[in-house]
Amino acid sequence: EIPKRDWSSDVCSSDLDLFEYYMEAPGIIGGGTDKAAKLAETVRAKVPAKYEMYQARLAGENKDVAPAERHWRRAAELSPGDVGAQVNLAKFLARNGKAAESDQIFEKALATGKVLVKFERAKILVEAKRDTPRAKQLLNEYLKSDLTADDPPRSEAQKLLASLK
Repeated sequence: EIPKRDWSSDVCSSDLDLFEYYMEAPGIIGGGTDKAAKLAETVRAKVPAKYEMYQARLAGENKDVAPAERHWRRAAELSPGDVGAQVNLAKFLARNGKAAESDQIFEKALATGKVLVKFERAKILVEAKRDTPRAKQLLNEYLKSDLTADDPPRSEAQKLLASLK
């Protein structure tokens, strides 16, 4: 059963947490993509960008690359000022053979100065075994930054950096 929501305020991060739980947990303990899809529908009218993000994740889970790309693009389009939406699109494109377009989106996102973008950009470069000097630079900058509880832990950045040696 999808919990009732108070729509007097915007959709909160607990919705994303619940969506992630449904996507990752086995059905026997309450997870399942069917529940994730139902949750996505509950945010469709109120927060269309979040709905598109959820649909992209669901399509990706089913290995439906074209619909996933369409939903990631729509989420980014609906949230032009949301760096996270832009980074999600850039990560998807990089992992699906569209490195040049991903690079352009990442460069714009890096210009915002958000520390998380440095980590995500470096991670994609490491995964793709591309531009190692840039990945090292970004990881070193990330490690010197003031991080919050929402940022990946320093140990993840250190692990990525160690993998480049």
